[in-house]
Amino acid sequence: MRTNIEEAFIDSVEEPQAKSRCVVRLTTSTWHDRAGLYQRKTLRFMKRLCVEFNVLEEDAANVGAEEVVPRITNLATCPDGLYEVVTCHESRDYETGIIDDYDYKLIPFALDPAAPNGG
Repeated sequence: MRTNIEEAFIDSVEEPQAKSRCVVRLTTSTWHDRAGLYQRKTLRFMKRLCVEFNVLEEDAANVGAEEVVPRITNLATCPDGLYEVVTCHESRDYETGIIDDYDYKLIPFALDPAAPNGG
């Protein structure tokens, strides 16, 4: 039989949370027509490989893609492929210590067939 103190302690211990993961496929398209030359980079969310919180989707929904895309620090230098999106250059509020600003970085992502959700 548990005491009230044991119940309070057990209830206050948090379950370990799954690590959030945002995986995207980067593709580059280049074409031309009579008016000029064009290049487009596309980041498509890999829904089955994303786990929990999708930082890019959330931030783009809140502030717009025009604010999010320029903050991907290595987008111009990455070849086409699968990438995990991670935050970098995090700054914290000096009073609360809460992260209040960050950039994004694309890290190459390798599929692991043995792992759940391929990652």
